[in-house]
Amino acid sequence: MRKHVLFFLITFSFYQIGISQTCYSVIADFTGLDNSSYVSQIETASCELKNALPTEFQNDFKVFDFGFYSLSENMQGGFQTVWDNKVIPETTIRSKYYLLFGKQLHDSKGKSKLWVKTNLPNEGSFNCFTTTQFNLLENTLSAIGNNKLSNGINFYESELEVLNKLKTRILSMIECCSSNINRSVCSTCPSNQDIELFYSSNGFEVDEIKIIKENGLALQRVPSQSTNVLNFSNLIYNFEGNTTDPQAQVESLIESMNSDGRAKGIIIDNSSLCADPTQPSFRSSSTGNEAVALFNSGFEINGVDTRLVFHLFDEEDGSKPDKLYRNYLYAYKGILESSNLELSPTGVAPYKETQIESILTSVNNCTSADTLLEVTKNIDEDVYYSYKLENCNWVKKDLVMFNSVYPTPFDPDQYSIGKKSASKTLKTQAIPLIGGNGALVGSFYEYKPCGLCYDYTEGKKWSTSTETLMKIFYYNYSKFEFMKANKDQLFNSFVYGKGNKVVWTPTSNVSKELSAKSEIKSMLDDIEESIRSHFIVHKNLGKGFYNNDSLMQKIRNVTNTPDLSSLSNIWAYQMFGGLQGRAVKIVSFKKLGSNYGCNSTSTQTQKRYECEFILTLIDNFGLGQDEKWNIRGIPEQWTLQHYRNNYCCDDKAFSPVINHKIEFSRKFTFCTY
Repeated sequence: MRKHVLFFLITFSFYQIGISQTCYSVIADFTGLDNSSYVSQIETASCELKNALPTEFQNDFKVFDFGFYSLSENMQGGFQTVWDNKVIPETTIRSKYYLLFGKQLHDSKGKSKLWVKTNLPNEGSFNCFTTTQFNLLENTLSAIGNNKLSNGINFYESELEVLNKLKTRILSMIECCSSNINRSVCSTCPSNQDIELFYSSNGFEVDEIKIIKENGLALQRVPSQSTNVLNFSNLIYNFEGNTTDPQAQVESLIESMNSDGRAKGIIIDNSSLCADPTQPSFRSSSTGNEAVALFNSGFEINGVDTRLVFHLFDEEDGSKPDKLYRNYLYAYKGILESSNLELSPTGVAPYKETQIESILTSVNNCTSADTLLEVTKNIDEDVYYSYKLENCNWVKKDLVMFNSVYPTPFDPDQYSIGKKSASKTLKTQAIPLIGGNGALVGSFYEYKPCGLCYDYTEGKKWSTSTETLMKIFYYNYSKFEFMKANKDQLFNSFVYGKGNKVVWTPTSNVSKELSAKSEIKSMLDDIEESIRSHFIVHKNLGKGFYNNDSLMQKIRNVTNTPDLSSLSNIWAYQMFGGLQGRAVKIVSFKKLGSNYGCNSTSTQTQKRYECEFILTLIDNFGLGQDEKWNIRGIPEQWTLQHYRNNYCCDDKAFSPVINHKIEFSRKFTFCTY
């Protein structure tokens, strides 16, 4: 209700608070800032900008200002929704062409922002400017204003910088498009300065490289065709002494994501962004405009979640080093609408481990010669002991349990909930590459793509709603329908479970399905054989049995972490990810009354034994502080766990399931003398 009331107040205020000058108008201002000492300067600069336009456009142009209400941050969609759904439409009603400012005071992260939106004519004296150039112009103005703001200059002085910059650019645009001069002096390519400013202001990483040239011209290579990479460039480059073919480089990085086609690489260069790219025979697009369209859309590709963009920036005059701009971009457009969250605070997974109530064999007809060995649960403890029949009485002996060591010990604090570091670290170490298809031997950087984790928490996407993050995570986590009911239980445990462990018992569908897999079946077979052979040698369940180093080592050797990541196990991989530990526990051991099927001789008869054990595989369903990976849904899960815990549950929402377990039971019989 509060959100609707707030939005109504903002809407109503637009028609009550507006302050208008001849060239400059304040739509509404909820910041409380005093602009009285700047109004005349901004009005003057706005009129100079307006007068710089051709006469036919001047009456349809105005500069507008809007000051965000600080509580807009807490509305659904935050400041962006107010800007897109109210401020821009309201401005469009008031003037056909405009320059619009939005002043956002310190948010919950302590950040201020100057929002900038332009709508300029694309006809008459501006008809030679491309969509790309207009888009880059708006980005440049925003970058200039916010750069001034970050350096301690106030909002109004930053706006004056933007006004003066736009006036200068409009004058040059008019000159460029004028019919009185030779159009060839005006490039259809966007300026290098605007391209660089776009990449630097949008979080792209940059390396200095040297584009390889012969006789002053870039060495031209026909890029190989790949379904994973859209290559609009024919350039190769040298980096730290190694010649690199970006085609092979990007192909390798995309293939390493194992993304089922939902990740693409994009390689462009400066000429790719021209309206009429040169040398179209080297482009993957027959029209030569596909790279331009991709750039203007923010590199959006239908059906693709992740894009790795490489831009080879050629400083043709040699005055500065060439550069490689690169970034991982994430897209989820068109997906959330079809994703319905299966949320239920009571729909959490079971958390009790299997308890086998084995009962000691009755000894009513016992004779002192009987020497039975059995295992059963101790009444007062959740552990199992061996018992030996001595003089017709069961005597408790030793604890019977095998707990193999964790192969990769982890720090429990790493998986705790609450705010953690989201520092942006994209580049790790250089590793060699030998590309296929005639690619050159070179080197490239291996990336740890945590950029979106940073964006969601400290960067440009920090205002993304918790509900949106949940939808993205759930969509990717529950994408495959098989075992969906159990995945929903685990998902709800992550949201509402408050850290309680989750155990899939041997009777669960999860255990039954996985126990049929060869990886698990072979483990159970090997454990069975280890126990059988060891008992045949030792003939007892005392300390010499369960504490024996030989048996313990056998158990460890056969319970190495299985690989559940094959395509046939994709649902298991989604639920378990990677396995951190395993344990084997003998829960029942009896000498059976019947020796059916056992061998006998004239002097002795084999005895028949029954053993039951439980194999437990252990995982952590959650993300550690540094586990920020380029896997669809992981950046969202990481952000939920470490930054959005106030969603419910006494600030314990999105708590990782530590010691997430799956149990497999095996009962077998054998004979021995």
